[in-house]
Amino acid sequence: MSDDKQKITVSDNEKGNPYHKGKGTPDGGQFASAPGTDSKRKIDVDRIFVKNELKNKLTGLQRTLERYRGKPEGTYDLLTGEMVNLTDGYMVTFHQNEADEHGHYKSHFGRYTEDEYDQLAYDFAISNDAEVFIGVFDDDPEVSFKVKSYDQAYMLMMKHNQKSFWNNEESRSVTNEKFYDKAKNPMRGD
Repeated sequence: MSDDKQKITVSDNEKGNPYHKGKGTPDGGQFASAPGTDSKRKIDVDRIFVKNELKNKLTGLQRTLERYRGKPEGTYDLLTGEMVNLTDGYMVTFHQNEADEHGHYKSHFGRYTEDEYDQLAYDFAISNDAEVFIGVFDDDPEVSFKVKSYDQAYMLMMKHNQKSFWNNEESRSVTNEKFYDKAKNPMRGD
């Protein structure tokens, strides 16, 4: 285990946790392992490490995405940059294009600062237990997330005013015909 994986804060909560070591015991104020499980400390350290790695990979995301402008339409691995052919799950995003005063397409990233886009991507991935990819559609690259269920993808599509989401298994889009407001998230061709 690397040194930076070991830097965590341990709770001194003595109530409500049967695996807590009391203050008067060796290692007092720390959590002990539950019988038959890995230590809570290792699990927490691993989660922190994964979250930090994701945060690092999503820093400067708009600049990363711009390198995909002009590439063939499809889904790309965030780490390798290679096009992937996913056969399960559903692809959805929070990304919304900037509209002009008439509700027509103005710009692709204009409604976000770089820091906002990075944070939104990180929050979306963590809160939805989603894998992060890059999607290129209509010559516009955007962050794209793979979620596990149709219901989750549908709910996220509506929540983020998306025109559609992609069903990987069936290789088809599912359109948001009832709730999509194109004046607030216009597509280039609309």
